[in-house]
Amino acid sequence: MCHWQSGTSAACFTGAHDYCRRTSFPAGPTSIGFCLVLEDESAGRAARWRRRLAPLKMPAIYLLLTLTVFWRLWTPISDARGSWKYDPPHEYWGDLIFQEDTLGSGQLALWNPYDRGGFPVYGDPQPGMFYPPNWPLLIWGALGDALPFAIASFKILMHWVFGAIGMHLLLRRMGGKEPACYSAGILFSFTSPKFRYMGSALNWSIAWIPWVLLAVHYFAEKPDKRRAIIMGSALAMVLLSGAPAVVLYALVLALPYGLYLMWGRIVDNWRTIAMSAGITLLWILPLIASNLQQLPESVRETRNYEFITFSSFSPGHLVTYLVPRLGNGENPYIGGMAFIGIGLALASRKERNLGWLFLGVAGFSIAIAFGSHAGFLPALASAVTPFSLFRRAHRYLYITSVALTIVSSLGFAYLLNLDDKERRTELARSLSWIGGAVSFALGVAYLVSIAMADPIGVPRNEGFGLAFLSAAGFTIVFRQLLLAGPRFRNALAWVIPLLVFFDLWTANFQVADVGMEKPPITANDGKLAELEGLDREWRIYDDDFLKYRPGTRLGIRDFSGYEGDPLSLSRYNMLLEASKKTPTMLGHANVRYLLGGQGKIKGQPSMGTLIKPGIWELKKRAPAVYYTPTPSLATTSKEALQALRRIQPGEGAVVEAQLTPGDATLPMSTGTLTLLEPNHLRAEIETPGPGLIVIAEAYYPEWRATLDGKSAAILPANVMFRGIAVSSAGKHVIDMTLAPRRFYALLPAFLAAFVLLLVALLRPKRMWPKRMWPKRMC
Repeated sequence: MCHWQSGTSAACFTGAHDYCRRTSFPAGPTSIGFCLVLEDESAGRAARWRRRLAPLKMPAIYLLLTLTVFWRLWTPISDARGSWKYDPPHEYWGDLIFQEDTLGSGQLALWNPYDRGGFPVYGDPQPGMFYPPNWPLLIWGALGDALPFAIASFKILMHWVFGAIGMHLLLRRMGGKEPACYSAGILFSFTSPKFRYMGSALNWSIAWIPWVLLAVHYFAEKPDKRRAIIMGSALAMVLLSGAPAVVLYALVLALPYGLYLMWGRIVDNWRTIAMSAGITLLWILPLIASNLQQLPESVRETRNYEFITFSSFSPGHLVTYLVPRLGNGENPYIGGMAFIGIGLALASRKERNLGWLFLGVAGFSIAIAFGSHAGFLPALASAVTPFSLFRRAHRYLYITSVALTIVSSLGFAYLLNLDDKERRTELARSLSWIGGAVSFALGVAYLVSIAMADPIGVPRNEGFGLAFLSAAGFTIVFRQLLLAGPRFRNALAWVIPLLVFFDLWTANFQVADVGMEKPPITANDGKLAELEGLDREWRIYDDDFLKYRPGTRLGIRDFSGYEGDPLSLSRYNMLLEASKKTPTMLGHANVRYLLGGQGKIKGQPSMGTLIKPGIWELKKRAPAVYYTPTPSLATTSKEALQALRRIQPGEGAVVEAQLTPGDATLPMSTGTLTLLEPNHLRAEIETPGPGLIVIAEAYYPEWRATLDGKSAAILPANVMFRGIAVSSAGKHVIDMTLAPRRFYALLPAFLAAFVLLLVALLRPKRMWPKRMWPKRMC
C-alpha cells in the first residue's frame, strides 16, 4: 500500500509499485489512490498469469520426465542421437505419409497401391484414419514438402505424456493429493510393458485407459447424457488410436470399476449406460464393419492355439515385479514404493474394497498372461470369444501394470490423508518389520549372486542390488513420513515421486537404450531416378536397400513394404513366400528391379543382372497390364500358385474362374496403366480376340470394374492380381474403382458421434457441471 509521509511526496512501502517509490505527488488522497491502483494492477496481472499457467505445470513436468528418459531423441550429440526401433520408422511413418499425401490430393486414404502390390487401409485401425488426434499431425505434415519422421516420433511422445496426465487426473478424482497423483503418473508411464513396447501402437491405446477410467468415474458421479457421450467417446478412442487388443484390456479394468461405482444404480440409469455404449458404436462402426470384411482376406484368419497362448511370461517371472533385470523378455518391475503403497491401500478402511478390486483384476490378468504356461487362458478363450482374438498373451500384463499403479497410488494417497497419530505409529511399526525383512532377503540374495557371479551373471547381480536399494530406501522414507510432523511430512511426501522416477529409470534405462537405433537415413532414395519405368510401368522389390517402406514414402509401386502386417492379404503372403524360395516368381508381380537382395531374397545371379551396385534387373517380368488368349484355370489360390510356378512371367496367366478357352494361336499383347490413384485406376489395351486381361494390382472383393463403360467382373488372376475376361478383339478401356459399400453406409454414424462429442465439450460454461475437473489441478 501507499503511505503519505510529507506534504509534497508519497512513498510506497514494500509490495507497492516501484513507480510510487520514485515519484512525488501533491498533498492529498489522490496519490494514495494512484499507488494502490498501480499495486493492484500489478499484483492482479501477476495473479492472472499464474492462474493461466498453472494448468500447464503438470503436463510440463511429465513432458520433462519423458524427454529425460528418451534423451537420445533430441540430444545434439550426433553419435548418441537415436530413434525408435522397429515399427515407428518401418510402419507408422509410412502410414502417416500415405494419409497426408492422399488427403492432400482431395481423396480418402482407403487403398494404398504403393505397398505390397496394393492393400486396403480403411479396415485397419493402426494407421488411425478415424482417430481425430491424428488429423492435426497430417495437417502439420502437409505444411512442408515431405512429412518428416519427427512427426511420427512426436506422436509417440505425446501419447506417453497424455497417458501420464490421465492417470494423474484419475488419482486426483479419487481424492489423492498431489504427490500421490505424480507417483501414479510416473508409475503408469515408466514401467514395463510400456518400456518393452515403447514405440508400439499399443501404447497409443494404452494411454487412453486412464481417461476411460476417469470418464467412468465422472459418469458415475452424475449419470447424464453429456457424461454418457464423453464416456462412450473415450472408450471408442482406445480402438481408433490403433490397437484393438487394448479395447479388451480397457474393458477388463473399466467394467469392474464401473460396477463398483454404480452398484445399486445400474437399473435406474440403464438408458444413459445404453446411450454411452451406443456412442461407442457410432464411433467405431465404419472401422469395425470394414475390418470384419477384410479379415477373411487376411493372414489373421490363420490364427491358431499358439497364436493365442504364446507367452514369454511364466510363473517364474513373478519375482521380476520386485527384482529388475532378471531373465529375458518381460520384466514388469514396479519398485519398492508400489509394494508399500499396495500394503497401505489394503490397510485403509476407506480404500480397502477398491484396493482388493484392482488387485483382483491384476491377479486375473497375470493368470491370463501366463498363456500356455497355465491352463487359464486356453479355458477362457474357449468360453469367451474376445480372449481368443489376440496374440502374445504376455501383453495382458498391461492390465496388471495399470491395476497395480492405481492400488499403490491409492495407498500413498491414504497415507497423506491420515492424521491419526496412533494409526500412523502402528503402520510405521509394521512397515519397519515387513520392509526390513524384505530388504534383508534381497540383500542376502545380492551377496549370494556376487559370490556366484559366473553361473548367475552380472545382470542378476545388478537386479538384486537395485531391488535391495529400492526396498530399503522406500521403507526408510515411508517410515519417516509416517512418524514425521506435519511440516516435514509435506516436504518428505514430495521426495517420493522423485524416488519413484529414479527407481524406475535406473531399472529400465537399458531397455530404453535397446529399443532405439540410429535415426532413419534414406541416402539411397536418389538412386531410383536412374531406373526406368517406375511411374506406372514396373514395380520394385526393396530388400532393405531403400528401407522404411519406400513405395509408400516415395509414391512408387513396391512389392515389399510392411510385410509383417497381421492384416496383410493372404494372397499376397502366398506369392511373397513363393518368391522368397523361387526369386523368379517376383516377375509375376510386375517386379523389374530387386534392390538389395542380401536378406529376404536369395539367388540373384540366377534371376537377373546386376546393373548397379545393389540393384538387380530381372530377366523375366510380367507387364503391369497384359492380355493372354488361353489362361490356365484353377479353382483355389493354392492350385493357382502351383500352376503359376510352371509359367514364365509375362508368358501366360492363371485365373480362378471357368472361362471358355480362346484361340491359342492368337498373340499376347501389352497394355498400360494410364491412371493410378489410391482408390481408382484406368488401363488401356488392344486385344486380338477373346481371352483374359491381367492387371498387376492386388485383388480385393470391394473393387468394381467397367470394361468399355459396361460393368465387368474382377477375377483373381496370378494368385493375387486382377483379371478381366474379354470376349472380343479391339481396343479396351478398363476402369476400376474401390467401392466399399459398408464403409460409406456407416460413415455418417462416425460423423454423428464426432458432432455429438463436440456439442458435449463445447456447451456454454453455465451448462457444465460445477466440477468437471478438480478445483486444483495436480
